[in-house]
Amino acid sequence: MIIGSTSMMESNPYAPEKPQSLTDKMAENEERREFMQSRVAQQLHEAEIDPEIAYNLDVKPIGIDELEYNDSTLMDDGNWYEASKIVHDYREKINAYSDRPADLRARTLSILAGPVDPSGAAMTDRKRAMAHDANEISEYGIEYAGYLTHNFTGSTIEFSKADEMPQEVALATAALLEMYDRTPDVSWPGTFRFLKNAAIDPPNAVGLGNLKIVGELIKAGGKGAMKKRLMQIALGSSVIGAEGSAYAAWSDYVQQRMRFQPPSDDELRDMDMPGEERTFQPDYDSIGQSAALGYALGTGLTAAASQARPVIGAARDAFNRAVYGDFDGGAVLRSGIGPTNTRNFNREENAAFKAATERTETVVGKDGVEKQVVKVDRARRQLAKQRAAEIRSNFAMDDGWREIRVNSVKFDKDGAPVITWKQPSYGYNKPPKGLTEDEHARSLADKMIDDVARVVGRAATGDRAAKDIIGQANWYRSMRTRLRAEFGGMADVFADLLGATSAQTGVEQNWNNSIEILRRFTRGEYDEEIKMYTDRLAAGETVNPTDLAKLDKAGEFKLIRSAAGALFNTNSPAATGALLDMFRQVKQGAAPKTKNFTGNLIGYGRDATVDVWAARYLTDIAGLPRIPPPAEKAVTGGHRKGSTLQDPQITGEFGFGQKVFEQAANDINASGVVKSFDPNLGDLGADDLQALVWFLEKEKWTKQGWTTKAGEGGSLDFEASLAGAADQAATKEARRTATETFTPPARRKTETDEQYAMRVQDAESAAIAKQRNAEAVVDEMAAPLDRTVLGVARERPGQVPTNVQQAELAQELQAPVINDDSVVAFQTNNTVGEFAGETERALNAEYVTRSNFNPAALTQSLIDAGRKYDQDAVFMSKVLREPTENSRPGVEIYFRSREDVSMAQEITQLLRRHGVDGFTFITDARQQDRAVVQASTDEATAGITGVRFQYIPEFDEAYDPARHAEIIAEKEALYLRVIKDLLGVRTDYELLSDTTDIVQVDLQHYDTQVFKRPTGTDWINGGMTYDEYVGANVGKSDRANRRGQQDGSRAATTDRSEE
Repeated sequence: MIIGSTSMMESNPYAPEKPQSLTDKMAENEERREFMQSRVAQQLHEAEIDPEIAYNLDVKPIGIDELEYNDSTLMDDGNWYEASKIVHDYREKINAYSDRPADLRARTLSILAGPVDPSGAAMTDRKRAMAHDANEISEYGIEYAGYLTHNFTGSTIEFSKADEMPQEVALATAALLEMYDRTPDVSWPGTFRFLKNAAIDPPNAVGLGNLKIVGELIKAGGKGAMKKRLMQIALGSSVIGAEGSAYAAWSDYVQQRMRFQPPSDDELRDMDMPGEERTFQPDYDSIGQSAALGYALGTGLTAAASQARPVIGAARDAFNRAVYGDFDGGAVLRSGIGPTNTRNFNREENAAFKAATERTETVVGKDGVEKQVVKVDRARRQLAKQRAAEIRSNFAMDDGWREIRVNSVKFDKDGAPVITWKQPSYGYNKPPKGLTEDEHARSLADKMIDDVARVVGRAATGDRAAKDIIGQANWYRSMRTRLRAEFGGMADVFADLLGATSAQTGVEQNWNNSIEILRRFTRGEYDEEIKMYTDRLAAGETVNPTDLAKLDKAGEFKLIRSAAGALFNTNSPAATGALLDMFRQVKQGAAPKTKNFTGNLIGYGRDATVDVWAARYLTDIAGLPRIPPPAEKAVTGGHRKGSTLQDPQITGEFGFGQKVFEQAANDINASGVVKSFDPNLGDLGADDLQALVWFLEKEKWTKQGWTTKAGEGGSLDFEASLAGAADQAATKEARRTATETFTPPARRKTETDEQYAMRVQDAESAAIAKQRNAEAVVDEMAAPLDRTVLGVARERPGQVPTNVQQAELAQELQAPVINDDSVVAFQTNNTVGEFAGETERALNAEYVTRSNFNPAALTQSLIDAGRKYDQDAVFMSKVLREPTENSRPGVEIYFRSREDVSMAQEITQLLRRHGVDGFTFITDARQQDRAVVQASTDEATAGITGVRFQYIPEFDEAYDPARHAEIIAEKEALYLRVIKDLLGVRTDYELLSDTTDIVQVDLQHYDTQVFKRPTGTDWINGGMTYDEYVGANVGKSDRANRRGQQDGSRAATTDRSEE
């Protein structure tokens, strides 16, 4: 009886397509005739199998793309390569298997050399095997799997020797057989491989009928038995089945190998492990579990290749749903073990994987001619695909995420894949069909108002989290107050440095870079670099960061660096511009975020900063799917032509988002929904509302598990809370320990699962305890920065100092701190002071210090200057965070931008109407503001950025020590009225002209010491004479100077009137 007939062709889904031309038909007929006359066709006929079927299966079938694998996909599969590599090395007796007994290799066929005749010709030698590249090894696996599948004699020999195989070789062989099962033998390569092996193996032809081949010809029960035997060798006799299990088990094995990191010598000693533990030891228990899972999910899902396309497609979909979850999502096995779907990549993505794992080499052939050869690292390609699929599986479209696609692939120094993704725009600024842009903005503003009302409702019921979110509307205000309290006149340049160095840096590094630049700059350590920068500007040459980096590398230009010699990423040129007050310049098309955020931070701008959290929120209320964080990019938008810092005009998502926040803030203020709950907040600016929404959106992401602490980013206020710590290195180390990720210890070869689990638990408990201890250390070390200001001048009646003389005084007041590491930054810049309507030249001397600062040396220098220049009195004031019994109240006023003296005097005129007198004008701290730079100019003062005054009892003739507390309270009340007037809250007095632009007014408290000349100062109430201080502190300032590091001691406090 003949199995099958030509009549089957009418319903055979794999029948060849009708030839498209006469030439094709003639060629096909000739091929068919030659095949039907061949020895192979005769053997098939003798085995009662219709040779026509074999020929018909020899062409690509309809729907071949519906099958799981073909030769090409096997070559791209990293799991296939890993299995092929082990089998290749074992059979060829090389690498890890070089000491294997030689008899097996002598009896088996040399795959890559092609089939051999019974004489054993064409065997490959070890040298040739050692030279095989990744492509050849993967091909070796395909040929070997086909050899075992189609050659009865060869597979019988292999089966008989299987017990000699190491576990990993048996597992790899079983995996090859299972993956090969998913290739269509009905394709040309598969059919050719069958016919080739069948033709050289007469026993195979005899047994064809017994194998019940229908469609594929070779679905053999014997092969299934062999695979099961191999799995038993690898995993033990308890393995429950072979079908579907080998691939899952092998994938687990490969994953373990990829995760394996050899322990260091120290770890080996700590764990009392022998040296061989440095090598990879598979966890066969885990592999066995994966095999069982694969068998359970895979049984019955390998549809016969001869069945119709719908059947095969259904089987494939069922397998993917069962094993992978959602095929399009690229998920891993639900158990967390097993293969990751790496086939859902489009043409562009596959091109990216290909570009990252291929290289072209020039080789010399046997004929001596050079040729270009493409080398493919298929293992790395598969690793990259797995990594990309794992990332994508975390963001299923059904869960509200936007689909993301691979853009490019790289590998880090450790060989780990680094995936970059295509970055779509958020798109919330595009109005839905039927709405104008203004109507769309109004709709989103209404939704924002509703969300704010809901969180206020939560807070009203006592919801602590909701109260905290509303309180965050004060975030920018608090940061402005903090920066001014801790940096004073240097806050403007520091804020600009934060903006200039923010690109490509995290918050911690951003803060540290800005501190380092300010520290070195105020000490004059960047003078050479700044001059080279300004020389290029004067010559009309570019200061483009790319150009400057090239010139710096060539030794033709010097960029600013850290003390360790490192550039500040690519931000060194931008930071230099900030030191020259160029950061706030607006250019058409420039991205607005950093300047806008800096404006919110220091007060020169109140429009909302539309950052990633604001964009996420706007995307959500616009009804759009979320963009997965790995694919997020900066919010689009740029400055329009004519845009200025005072009147920014911004396009794109950023500008549209600002419009929404402004509309919502105005309506929230009009409704009173927020200030009725918390009157202290008052009306919200757009920046205040953005801060509130920032925390509202972060709450949602945190609850949903869409972000981590790392994903949330850092916090400037947290960095500020640690900036004053005495030991910065120890603080940094404690922070690293507190945030370390726990890594389980390596498993010992001899320990049981229970023993290992117990050791991991102990190690994790120890790690948690270590982290908590480190957190406590960080909390204990935490300290903010302090600021000290000096009241000092060298002017005497009729003797106005020149700029050179001012620079000399400035240098004298810098000398004791310039080498003091506890002093972060300082300025001693030209300013003027006013008292009783008279103006005198002075220095705005401010020092930003850490908690271990010892003021003794600076105090001595201050007194020396008072004595040297015959000053009636000088004073030193430390800015306090909270008032004390002896503290003195004061006010610091800051302007939106740099002003001249006339603008500041307009402020002082208003203050005198309140009965306030005695002021110092606060100065900016850019390069052009430094006294040493102005020594060669005719500039009278540095740029004026504010006004400072305080009540000093020593200078108040009406001061009564017996009424000290009462007088201080009266002054505080007076100053609060001044603040309200300046901010326009009250109109008891005429407000300032429209040209005045005050952005910050803060009530401060100072710990102040007054030092005076021994004679001619009877009008001063109290204080310490210069001689008294020197006599009481002989040698102290010298020792402090020699130490260069402060011991944390504090000078004594005395009382002092407005100055």
